[in-house]
Amino acid sequence: EDGHGSLFSLLVPKREKINTPVNKPAIYEIKSGLENMNLFYVDDDEENIHAMGALTDNWGCNLQSATSVSSAKNYLHNHAAPNVILMDFQLGNKLNGVQLADEMRLVWGDIPVCIVSAAADEDLPTRVTSHGFDFLRKPIKPGKLRALLERYSQR
Repeated sequence: EDGHGSLFSLLVPKREKINTPVNKPAIYEIKSGLENMNLFYVDDDEENIHAMGALTDNWGCNLQSATSVSSAKNYLHNHAAPNVILMDFQLGNKLNGVQLADEMRLVWGDIPVCIVSAAADEDLPTRVTSHGFDFLRKPIKPGKLRALLERYSQR
C-alpha cells in the first residue's frame, strides 16, 4: 500500500565453501605501473629533490638529480637518457628550465619533459605547454605527478 513501506526478499544460491590453508597466506604483489622508470630531476633546492625522491621511490622509480645547471650538464654528457626529465623553471640567472631541457633533448633525443615551478608568473604554464612541455605547479600534487608519469609510460 502507498505510504506503508515495502517488503521483499532475495534468494541467493549457496556455493561450495573453498578452504584456504591457514599456514599459507595469499601474497599479492602490488605494482605501481611505474617500476624502473628512470627520472632525471633538476632543482636548485635539495629539499625539493629529497621530497621527489621519497615520493617516486614509493612508486618504484629510479630518480637521479642535479642541483645546478653545471651538474645537470655533466650528468647529460656522462649518462644514458632517462625516461623522463623533470625540471625546475627557475635555475639561476644563466638558463631557465625550458632552455636547459632543450639542450638535454638535443643530446638525449625526444623524451618527455615536465617543467615544475612555484613562480608567480601566471603566463608560465601557457608558455611551457606551447613549447611542447608539460607543466606542474609547486608544491607538486602526488596524484597529478603520478598521472603524468603513467601517461609518459604509455608512450
